[in-house]
Amino acid sequence: MPELKIKFDRHGLGDVVHMIHAVQLYKRRGYDVTVQVEENKKFLWKIAGVNIVQGGDLPDHSYHYPAGFDDLNVPDCDANKVAFGLRHDVMPKLEDLGLTREQAWDELCAVRLSAHDHISPEAHAEAEKFLEGMPRPIICFHSRGTNWHERKSIPTDVAFDVILKLLDQTGGSVIVLDFDARAPMVGHERCKGIKPSWGHISVEKLCALYQRSDLMIGVDSGPFHVAALTNVKALGVFRSLHPNRVCLPNPNAVYLVTGHHADQWQRRADRWITDLFAGNEPTADEIAFAAVKVLNGLAPTKESPMLLKDLTGWYEYHRVGHDKRKIELRSDGSIGEEDGKPKECEYQWFARTDNNGDRIAISGKVGIICDCVRVPGETVFRGRWTQFERMPIELIPVAGVESRVAPDRICVVMNWDDDYENIGSVVRANREAYAARHGYQFAKFDFPGSWGKLDAMLSLWDKADWLFWLDADACITDPSHDLQSLLSASADVVVTCDRNGICCGAMLIRTCDAVKAIFEDVRTRREDFDWPNNLWEQNGLMWGFWKIKDRVSVLPQKTMNSYAFFDCPEGSHAWQPGDFVLHCAGLPNEKRIELLRKAAS
Repeated sequence: MPELKIKFDRHGLGDVVHMIHAVQLYKRRGYDVTVQVEENKKFLWKIAGVNIVQGGDLPDHSYHYPAGFDDLNVPDCDANKVAFGLRHDVMPKLEDLGLTREQAWDELCAVRLSAHDHISPEAHAEAEKFLEGMPRPIICFHSRGTNWHERKSIPTDVAFDVILKLLDQTGGSVIVLDFDARAPMVGHERCKGIKPSWGHISVEKLCALYQRSDLMIGVDSGPFHVAALTNVKALGVFRSLHPNRVCLPNPNAVYLVTGHHADQWQRRADRWITDLFAGNEPTADEIAFAAVKVLNGLAPTKESPMLLKDLTGWYEYHRVGHDKRKIELRSDGSIGEEDGKPKECEYQWFARTDNNGDRIAISGKVGIICDCVRVPGETVFRGRWTQFERMPIELIPVAGVESRVAPDRICVVMNWDDDYENIGSVVRANREAYAARHGYQFAKFDFPGSWGKLDAMLSLWDKADWLFWLDADACITDPSHDLQSLLSASADVVVTCDRNGICCGAMLIRTCDAVKAIFEDVRTRREDFDWPNNLWEQNGLMWGFWKIKDRVSVLPQKTMNSYAFFDCPEGSHAWQPGDFVLHCAGLPNEKRIELLRKAAS
């Protein structure tokens, strides 16, 4: 039987956790493994199932960091600290095990060890007594490592705020893992420290504590890595170190990392479940937000970024049998209301997909307060409050503010040629003044004919996120209306309908690839849409929009396309005072000019 003998008695708790996983590759290949260990870490080596000695002079494993440690372009099998440890001089060569670096890394990531069967009844009893009377959820928090503080540890002021936010938002208890009495604490009946209440507990007792906890939040330090030996959910907070360089992937963990490297984490999404913070350092809000998601089983998945984008927008929040109001589900997970007032009940929202369909959950002061599902083929999310009255809840998508669009990324577009100059010149100043009032761009073109609107908008495609098209025979009659209130995150096209169907005389167009392809296709096939109804480009756009019908928002006609009351055809909406737009479609030019001058004055 081949032997592996190493000395590993001068390394930290996290390094030992990783090494007990690494030696499993040798045990599986028949090696008799003996390790010279430190007394306070014997519990971990017993989990590893190796021979243990104390004292002696076995070959020393120095366990260094590899070259390229901070470079995420270097493969993980080369730059992960644990994987690099397999290639130390005192270890058998990987080729002698029949493994390449890539194969060894894959096998190492798949190793699973559990402390469950090694925890004594006495340790369980102590943990039970320590937590007596503490309300759930139980959240263990370790914010300071023993070294490399500038890259690992959560700053003290941020850690204080995290504790306070967790106490407020979960209604549970925070256990501060203050092994050396240096971790931030708050004076609260639901916040308790290991010291002096319990003392300097052993690794075995820490595992017993985790077995009774709902969440462990930690940094790159031993307590976070020990959590992988239990079934506790974990959130790792990584400021500048990369988890794929200092950890082995824990399937029960989410790793909070900077969004600056989002592309790198997307490529590793099959192995590392990551959540992203926005800047160079995570804020207390971002840490608490991520913790609540993990705590409630709403950990990020590979689909989450796209799902969040798709579901962002305004909803009618219907507490069935009680009340209705509009709320905005924002892309950062926050919730807004029309009046701008802070929420008293609803704090944050989350999205996920399961076997039943897409789900939206909303959290409040006491955790998740409602969970709603949208089954395939429907648009409404239905569920119940999970707290208090447990009333039925409906979330009904509506058009609303898309807060991601800045005013200067919206362009008001006009186009007419010489044949329409006598009409267009009447309303140009009206349109320019409206754009200036709200900070929108303004652009005017003279492409020929009704098809010219496509040329005009395509020429602006890279200059704005949204284009507002309004025919030249239309006038803005209530300039207080803003365009953002009509936008929806789930739509690429916003239009109204009259008796003929979709009307393309008033449109909001997102400058995305799908709509651009429709515009370009329709523009090259003009003859195909020259039908007897004389709607020309509108025929083509109605045909094209059908291809993306799930991304088309159809609003009531009065929203931005009211027809002149002078001769409004049956089945269409006649302009009334307070309407946003007067559109003089279908009238003789003289009448158009008369009405538009009056409206614009």
